[in-house]
Amino acid sequence: MRKTATKCCLLMACTILFLEGCGEAEKHQGSADLPVPEERRVEARWNLRAAFHHLQARDVVRTNSSCFMVTDNRNGVELACYESVEAFLEEAGFASTIPFFQYFDEDSGALQLALYYNECNGTGGGVCYYPNQEKKRMPEGFLFHSVDKLQPGDTFLAELAERVSADPYALVSAYGYDPREAELDQEQVDCLEDGRPLHYLARGNVCYADVECIVKIDWEYRGDGSLKQRSYYHNNFMYDTLVGNYDAQGRVVYEQGYITHGSLEYYYIYSKDRATPDYYLYIDHNLDLLCVEFLPSMG
Repeated sequence: MRKTATKCCLLMACTILFLEGCGEAEKHQGSADLPVPEERRVEARWNLRAAFHHLQARDVVRTNSSCFMVTDNRNGVELACYESVEAFLEEAGFASTIPFFQYFDEDSGALQLALYYNECNGTGGGVCYYPNQEKKRMPEGFLFHSVDKLQPGDTFLAELAERVSADPYALVSAYGYDPREAELDQEQVDCLEDGRPLHYLARGNVCYADVECIVKIDWEYRGDGSLKQRSYYHNNFMYDTLVGNYDAQGRVVYEQGYITHGSLEYYYIYSKDRATPDYYLYIDHNLDLLCVEFLPSMG
């Protein structure tokens, strides 16, 4: 049995008007303030919307402690409750279909993501599992319409393309920040015999305060020497953490980062031996919601 959270149309409209006003005020801030990228403003709008839905979600969870929560992204963002994963897959029409894509944790072999997608009508959905959580966490589901009208100049798509082509051994963040541009007191790099890095640590000054660590990066390799994982930590005054997983061909296949309201996940979906993805799946774990975007590559 499905129960859908009640919409807050009036409240949502007020939120959007408030955010638009903030955007206008932002244009007139002093030159000392750093510019806020458009994608960050969009993210802020999502965050406030999610906060209101979060209040509704807590009521649903409180009265249905065993329900399977699904975020429907097809018409705004709504929460729904199902009796089980199987009930969700059955109603969504996925039960009798083979997943379009699956992602498994490399170490344990446990399923992390099951994605369903109809290329004919651009609709899809999936289930997120959490095999590596220290505290057992219930799976969560989502539904979406794919984004099929992006232009080559779209900022978010351009960001994703840059992440794919980024050098995993570069001492910079996914957003291009280079810690060597800051005032460093100490910089340390440990490398393999072939020169590839194992560990990087930069210490110095951030926001006029002494900090022990500005940036820390660790690289993990498989037995055959191929890159398995790159873990990037950045002082919270500046940026956030990001862990990227790579396949045996050196392609980034999954990234997870943490920000104030939760975690962000990026799945890069390739066909066979292509160097660039066919699709990108972006999941913003925004409080109790899974805000999802599924985008085709322009490559």
